[in-house]
This record gives sequence, structure tokens and C-alpha cells, in this order.
Amino acid sequence: MTSPGAGAPQQPSPRHAAASCSGIRPSHNIEWHSVVSLLDAVGTVTTHHDGKVTVTVGAQSVVLTPPTGKDIDTRTVTDLRGMLAAAGYSGG
Repeated sequence: MTSPGAGAPQQPSPRHAAASCSGIRPSHNIEWHSVVSLLDAVGTVTTHHDGKVTVTVGAQSVVLTPPTGKDIDTRTVTDLRGMLAAAGYSGG
């Protein structure tokens, strides 16, 4: 007998996004919706009519453009690391 949901794909969580963003090397497969959930948990997220998202964490604000696919790019990971570190969030 298999447990319910066995074999169903796991949805990445904001915790996965946080761990991936704080790693030593930029991680791939960090989904946009997980990043937005993480940022909403630690700051303020405002979605604009053009699809762009303004994020404020601590004293920093940044306007992000959602990726064309589901995963964010390496540059966005690097930028988010800096923003989270400046606000006192670290991977250690």
C-alpha cells in the first residue's frame, strides 16, 4: 500500500528558496513563486499591473521582473542574497 501523494511531485517551498538563495554557489531550480512567498514572509511584496514586483526587506527595496519560465536566474539569486544578508538573514 502506498501513502497518499506518493509519486506526486513535491512543490518547492519558501524554505527551499531560502536555502537555495543562501548557498555558496547560486542554485538552479529556484521557482519564482517560492521566492515571492519567501520575500513576503520576511518583507513586503507589491505586485504591479505590469507584472513587476516591488520587494522591501529591511531598508532595501528592489523591483523584480518575473522570469519567463518558472525559475529565477543566477543574477536574481545573487541580488536576493545581498538583500537578505543586508537585512540580517544569512544561510548560516
